[in-house]
Amino acid sequence: MTYIYGLICPLDNVLKYIGKANNPERRAKDHMFDIRGMTPEKIEWVGQMRKHKKKPILEILDEVEEETWQFWEGWWMEYFRGMGIKLINSNRAGNGLTYSTKQTWKPGNRPWNKKIII
Repeated sequence: MTYIYGLICPLDNVLKYIGKANNPERRAKDHMFDIRGMTPEKIEWVGQMRKHKKKPILEILDEVEEETWQFWEGWWMEYFRGMGIKLINSNRAGNGLTYSTKQTWKPGNRPWNKKIII
């Protein structure tokens, strides 16, 4: 099982981002520090939260099977967009990695968190 989560801005109490994670608490923290691949809107949002010494509010939306997470992440994104919520995700859905393995990294590369040895 894995989780579909939302990040709510503590400054305006509006949902800003939807993602997938096996460990949503850790992933929510990662959003505050890893800016690779962020949209300009997300960089601005993270900057505003840092400026005000705030962190996003984590909301678990769903617990889903590993095999179906891409569908459900997309479903939740479309659901909230249909309600008029402007998400700051960089893609429609489903581009995340579920697991880091030797097959997901090029030989010799070091992962950004340096905890996985390849």
